[in-house]
Amino acid sequence: MIKKNQITDLGFLTGKEEADAFDNKDYVKLHQSTLRKVDTFGNILGRILDGSLKTNARLREIYGINPRLWIEMVAQHWLITLLAIFASVITIVMAATKIF
Repeated sequence: MIKKNQITDLGFLTGKEEADAFDNKDYVKLHQSTLRKVDTFGNILGRILDGSLKTNARLREIYGINPRLWIEMVAQHWLITLLAIFASVITIVMAATKIF
């Protein structure tokens, strides 16, 4: 998930490397690894909240097979909105030309 979302893992230590850093009293390296992991976790949570997290899951796996949800997703798509505005303008223009 980290690579898929282009989040850096620079400074990450594995569990064994963290234990070794602790045993060797390399607390700065251990602290940097912990800070990077917390930062990465916060980054992932932020992407979950704003809807930009990339995963390998398909839309069907995320949202299920609820027709009402799929209709709502299609209705909120920018292209559908643009087409609806275009159709409304055409309808108004055609109605106006029949009046005059």
